[in-house]
Amino acid sequence: ADVVVCQGKQRDTQPVGEVSIEAVIEVPPGEQVPLDGLLETPGWLDTATLTGESVPRYLHAGQRVYAGCRYAAGLNAAPLKVTVTATVGQRRVDKLCEQMRRAQAKKGELHKLADRFASWLSPVALLLAVLTLPLGLLLGLGLEDAAVRALSVLVVACPCAVGLAVPLANLAGSSQALQQGIALRDPAAFETLAKVRGIAFDKTGTLTRGQHQVVHAALRQGEDLTIFQTMLHSAVSQSEHPLASGLLDWANKAETATPPKALHKVFHNVLHLEEHPGKGLQVTFQNGEQWWLGSAAWIEQQLGTPLPDNAQHPDYAFASQVVVANSRGWLATLYCADQPVSDAKASLAELQRSGYIVALISGDRQGPVGWLGQQVGLAKTACYAQRSPEAKAALLKALPSPTLYVGDGVNDTLSLAEAGVGVAPMQASEAAREGAAAQLLQPGVSGVVRLLA
Repeated sequence: ADVVVCQGKQRDTQPVGEVSIEAVIEVPPGEQVPLDGLLETPGWLDTATLTGESVPRYLHAGQRVYAGCRYAAGLNAAPLKVTVTATVGQRRVDKLCEQMRRAQAKKGELHKLADRFASWLSPVALLLAVLTLPLGLLLGLGLEDAAVRALSVLVVACPCAVGLAVPLANLAGSSQALQQGIALRDPAAFETLAKVRGIAFDKTGTLTRGQHQVVHAALRQGEDLTIFQTMLHSAVSQSEHPLASGLLDWANKAETATPPKALHKVFHNVLHLEEHPGKGLQVTFQNGEQWWLGSAAWIEQQLGTPLPDNAQHPDYAFASQVVVANSRGWLATLYCADQPVSDAKASLAELQRSGYIVALISGDRQGPVGWLGQQVGLAKTACYAQRSPEAKAALLKALPSPTLYVGDGVNDTLSLAEAGVGVAPMQASEAAREGAAAQLLQPGVSGVVRLLA
C-alpha cells in the first residue's frame, strides 16, 4: 500500500514500508491510519478495532494515534496529518500480531504427536519385517511363507494409519462445521472443543452491531415529536459526526412519513450549518430558528445556563448523549447505544444452560459494557471493561480452561491466539481472522453454539 508523505509544500507517494520516522503522512477521510504517530491535525478517530470503544473519539493535535484506527470523517473533510513514530514492523499492531503468532505456534499438539509417532514407527516396522523373514526360514517355513509373513508385519506395523487418522478426522469435522456455517482454519481445534469450559466474548462488533442507534429520547414538554424528528433529519443529514447516521435512522421513523407541505416548507431547509469539532453542531433553519446539538457541557456554554434536571436521565448514563437546544433552552436529549446482535441473548443463555462459564471482556467504558451485559443476560461480575489487548488475554487465562474466545478486532488477536479455540465473527478484521481457529460465516454469534454442539 502507498501513503502520501508531506515534505514542506511537496506531497509524494511512497510505499508504506519505506516511510521513515518523523515523516508527516496524510490519511484520507474514511481510511485507516497506516502507521503509529502523533497527530498534526485534529479529527475523529474510530479506534474500535484497537481499543473496543464503540464511539469514535475526537483527538487533538499532539495526541497519539495507532495504525489500524480509522479516520472517521466525511468524504469532503481535509486529510488527517500524522507524524510517524513507528514504522512497519514496529507498530503496535505488528507487535500484537507477533505475540499472536508465538501463541499459535504452541497449538496442535495432537497432530504433532501423531507425526512424531509415525516418524519413529516407520524404521521400527521395516526392521521387524526384515527380522521376520530370516526368523521364518530358521523355524522351517518355506521362502514364500516367510516372505508373506514379513510383508504382513510390514503392512500391519506401517504408520500410514496413524499418520492419516488425525487429518481424516479433522477433514470430516471441518466438512460438518462448514455445513453449520463455520469455517475451521485450524482443524486442530477439534482437540479442544470437546473440553472447553470457559467462553469469553468481545463487545463492539461481536456481541453488538457496531452502529449506534437511539435507544431513548427525552423531549421538552409540549414539543411535537413528528416536527422534532423532521427538523432533526434536516439538521444531521449533512453532518459528518460519527453519531449522525444513528440520529438520521431514528429521525426517519417520524410518525407522519410525509409531513404537511406547509411544515416541510417552513422547517425542512437548513440555511446554515456549522460544525464545532469535538463539541457539537450549530444549525440555522429557513424560518430563522437556531438549534445546537452536542455535548451537555457545550450546550450549557451556548445557553449560558445549566440544563434542567430532566435533560439527563441517570438510567441512560451508559449511553452516548446528544443534547439538543434552541433559543428557548433545552429541547431534547437523545441517548445512543450500540445495540446487541439479534441472537446474542438467546445464544449466551443456551451456553450458560449448557454449563459453560461465559464472560464479556471489552476495551470500552464500564457504562456501555455493563448495559450490554444486562441486555444479553450476563451478571455484572461477568462483564469486564476498559481492558487493553494484553489485559484481555491475561483475564482470559483466569477463566476455567480450556477457553474459547470470540472477537473481531485487532485488539482481540492476542486473546484469539491464547484461547484454546479462537473464533472470529463474520465481519471480523483480517488480523482477527488470521488469529482465529474458526470463523463464523453467518451474522451473529449463534454459530458458537453450533460449534460446541
